[in-house]
Amino acid sequence: MDLFSKNLQAIKHKDRDLFNRLKKVTKAPYVSFIPSRSGKIVAEVLGKDGKRYLLHSAYDPCLEAEEVAARVKWIGVSHVLVLGVGCGYQLPAILARVSPKVKVYAVEPDISLFRSVLEVFDWSDLIRRQNLYFIVGLSPSLAVETIMGTLNPVEVKALEIFKHPVYYRLLQGYFSELEKELSESIRISLVNLVTALQFSFRDHKNTLLNLKYLEVSSPVRNLFGAFSGKPAVVVCAGPSLDKNIHYLYEVKDRVLVIAVDTALRPLIERKIYPHIVVAGDPQDANFDHFRIVPPWELKDIFLVAELRVSPLIFKYWSGKIFLCDFGSQIMRWITSSYGDIGRLMVWGSVSTVAISLAVELGCDPVILMGQDLSFTGLRRYASYTWVDETSSNQVDPAMETLLREKDLWGKDAWTAKNMLAYRDWLEQFFKRVKRRFVNSTEGGILVAGVKTINFLEAIARFLSQPFDALGVLRRLWSPLKKGDRFKKEIIEKLLSLKKVLEDIKSICEGNLALLERLCGKINEEIKDGEERIRSLMRGYSFLEEGFLPYFISFNREIEKLRELPEENALMKECEAYAFLFAGVKETALSYINVVESSVEMMRGE
Repeated sequence: MDLFSKNLQAIKHKDRDLFNRLKKVTKAPYVSFIPSRSGKIVAEVLGKDGKRYLLHSAYDPCLEAEEVAARVKWIGVSHVLVLGVGCGYQLPAILARVSPKVKVYAVEPDISLFRSVLEVFDWSDLIRRQNLYFIVGLSPSLAVETIMGTLNPVEVKALEIFKHPVYYRLLQGYFSELEKELSESIRISLVNLVTALQFSFRDHKNTLLNLKYLEVSSPVRNLFGAFSGKPAVVVCAGPSLDKNIHYLYEVKDRVLVIAVDTALRPLIERKIYPHIVVAGDPQDANFDHFRIVPPWELKDIFLVAELRVSPLIFKYWSGKIFLCDFGSQIMRWITSSYGDIGRLMVWGSVSTVAISLAVELGCDPVILMGQDLSFTGLRRYASYTWVDETSSNQVDPAMETLLREKDLWGKDAWTAKNMLAYRDWLEQFFKRVKRRFVNSTEGGILVAGVKTINFLEAIARFLSQPFDALGVLRRLWSPLKKGDRFKKEIIEKLLSLKKVLEDIKSICEGNLALLERLCGKINEEIKDGEERIRSLMRGYSFLEEGFLPYFISFNREIEKLRELPEENALMKECEAYAFLFAGVKETALSYINVVESSVEMMRGE
């Protein structure tokens, strides 16, 4: 078997996509291989400028790689990014210095060059290394997407980047873009994770207490594709909404009006009744956007929400409800019994849910209003919102941590980090989705991926034909009444969950008592208790989210023990285990109380 075939077989078992792509490319005609003075083979490439470049040392490429790797402080490094692979001499030097737990990503932009190297070098053992990932022949965006598919942001303690000097000279734009996008993707992932960890118990609590609404609500998937080719307006509550909201009254029969919850009151005050209101925020404070609207004003409006929103909203709502799924672990657990109800994307802001809904409904174009993502006029929201009734609708750049960003007209606008993150996510979403997105906010900082025109022009261009949006929604609203059998199944699942939580609580209580008796010592029973808790949670993946903050803190404290003297390390280890068991015990008790309440509600008690 020739070297290329041998390497290709190793890749086949590890990365089927790369295997298939390599079979379709030929070796690079602009690459040649010459011996270095040490006898090791090095690649020479012909640049676009007509010059030839050696990718490694002409003297001793192995020694060069060792010297570069030796200069790195490897303590604490959790991930390695190799930008430019070439003949791969740096890879063994790196892998020899890191543990198998450290993930190494080797990025090679040129798949033809990569194939040429596979014909000359035996990389079969290298390819089989479980912690080595080859990212080959992909755009910076796809390369980052591939990396993020195997990267857990919680585990990123230190990222070491190896920049191949010749590659950087030849492909600087590629690698600079990749670095920027990867850094941003990790940041966004961490924002998502931190949000999930902060609010996971509250989200789970709301979801479990709202289970009773499953039987009286319709799955939002009933609506998917129902408005294909019809225009939609997604109404957000940014300050610029005041500029053009009044025009909606004249065209409400020619467009599907989807409002975020914050924009509900501003619309109702102007006698504009949206067809759909979207809610996604699980905080009880979000109910304020609803309670300021009389219930009788809501009876002909459809609510689209996930079970995680505050139970106060479901209880107050007088219209009909379509339930959606944001893809959380707890919703997967529920829908395994209930069935698919319709997945919508969410990222930090309810406006992302509303836009995702418009796309899933088939709407085209999707017109945005009030999507400032900035403090236009130094205001947080449009008029008539709940916030507008308080003094907090005004922002003071001198008193708050605000950022400057260019608006639609190239002028400075005040914004915030979270708003910039929402804008970046939306712009990436607009690039991926084949749909016409029109920004008629007439203010703010959303520029890329959308066509920017004022709302009067949008009306003239897109909103000419009337259609019965409310009639379509009424016809497709159909609750999945599964009866007593379904209710019994859900109750059984809840009782099984309660049993697991009681077992976790019992393990924690036993180990806390054992820690007191051992007086500062750790034995195998204590360590086994930790593993038993992890094992029990694996059957209920959403519980891992609820308990994860304690395990992250515990892992960090255990990691620090290596740097301490033995006598201090033992005491710190005991404290870490005590913190873990105490925190998990209290959280388990909170979950048990919620599950008991949910069971009572499902039984109608």
